[in-house]
Amino acid sequence: MTEPLSPEREQEIRESIPTVYRAPWTVHPDWEDDTWRVMYATDHPLAGLVAVVPDYGSHLAEFIATARTAVPELLDEIDRLRALLTASRAAAFHEAADAIDVDDECDCGGCDSCQPRKLAAMLRERAAALRSTPAADADFFQPGHTYAERGGWRFRCDTITSHPADGELTALGWRFHAGRWEPIAYHRDDWETHRAAGHIDGTAQGGAP
Repeated sequence: MTEPLSPEREQEIRESIPTVYRAPWTVHPDWEDDTWRVMYATDHPLAGLVAVVPDYGSHLAEFIATARTAVPELLDEIDRLRALLTASRAAAFHEAADAIDVDDECDCGGCDSCQPRKLAAMLRERAAALRSTPAADADFFQPGHTYAERGGWRFRCDTITSHPADGELTALGWRFHAGRWEPIAYHRDDWETHRAAGHIDGTAQGGAP
């Protein structure tokens, strides 16, 4: 059985992505040297070489080229599924709480009405804790979280994607501004700007819609 991916190994993979070398990477034959050349996207005709692979290694060259976009895509999918799993677990706790809760004014703490209410409250607390758990890499917007600043600005992050050419992260969601919600995409520089302005993670503090 394959061992689970550890947080440390996941972080190593994330940090190993050579974002300075623009995607996509492509494979080109060099008939003079009988080799395959893996090239990164560049506007300079004499630059862009990533690797030179022997003529018998065409599949290896294709693997190297594909990995530049495939690895970020797989990491994005891990983030999406992790957020989906957390949201699903939180929703299950809420559904269970609603199913066993009792609409009763008794507060003795031990009767057939108070015990289910107490358990329902515990389940709702567990759901809230799941929704407020920060992601392992909290240096960018996180799916399922809502961020807020003084003045009324809010941003609900629904998903994270990456630019197909350079791998830059982009947060997609809804912004509340000037009294209305509107779809928006935020990038790394936006994250730095709003963090400098003192935004808070409203989800983690129980204030998300």
